[in-house]
Amino acid sequence: MFLNGLKHNLLKTKVNKTRQKPIQTRQSTCIQTVGVLVDARFFEEWSGLKKMIDNLSQSVENKIVFYTEKKEVNTAENQIALRANDFSLVGGLKNPEVEAFVKKPFDLLISYYSTENVFLDFVSAQSNALFRVGVSEDMMEFNDLTIKTPLNQIDVFERELINYLKILKRIK
Repeated sequence: MFLNGLKHNLLKTKVNKTRQKPIQTRQSTCIQTVGVLVDARFFEEWSGLKKMIDNLSQSVENKIVFYTEKKEVNTAENQIALRANDFSLVGGLKNPEVEAFVKKPFDLLISYYSTENVFLDFVSAQSNALFRVGVSEDMMEFNDLTIKTPLNQIDVFERELINYLKILKRIK
């Protein structure tokens, strides 16, 4: 218990340090690949999320990272489970799939969770994504765009996201 609290605090410190760094200028490109971060504890309907990703990009490189506390989880080919034990005591990633996700320069990273989750926050903060969108106002420092909608209204989020991406000329 004590070590988990220490790990949580170290990750939170790293996230806060990343928040203080100036935002890097990112190149403007059309959306080809999409990465999504989801807290599976509060998210039950995956079909709407998969449909949204397919509407944004048909790439086989699209990935979903979902945080879960379950030890055994069935994942699809484009899904990666993230757990607290995927992080070392000093806040480093131990899961090679999540590490590859962080290093991949997705054209669009969607942080589709609204409650604070230091593990997803860390992945979002460390990501090499070119354009970031979220639903949580707490992560405005990391996101280029925040669309405040309830998590159960993914169709509203998708509609607003597509409208903004068209305005920004990220999709046609």
